[in-house]
Amino acid sequence: MDVISEALSLRQQLVALDNSNSTISLLDGQLEFLGGQSLLSAIEENQSHHLRLLLRVSVTEGVRHIYQQYSNTKWAQVSSLLLSFHKFMS
Repeated sequence: MDVISEALSLRQQLVALDNSNSTISLLDGQLEFLGGQSLLSAIEENQSHHLRLLLRVSVTEGVRHIYQQYSNTKWAQVSSLLLSFHKFMS
């Protein structure tokens, strides 16, 4: 096991983890916005706009779920790399 290649691999995994967490944060903001817009359209009884917004909320939630799974996978990979790196250094 080469220390430099392990460090580079760890860096790549950490960058991917950070990117996925940033995307999740953006999606959370989008979900809040869409939820508010959906509530307003329901109050205004604009059914077609309300249904369109609910569809967007549903799709955004699905995409967020996929990114959350990806983030969990990257976290597991980072943890594994850290364990192997720590064992190598000991």
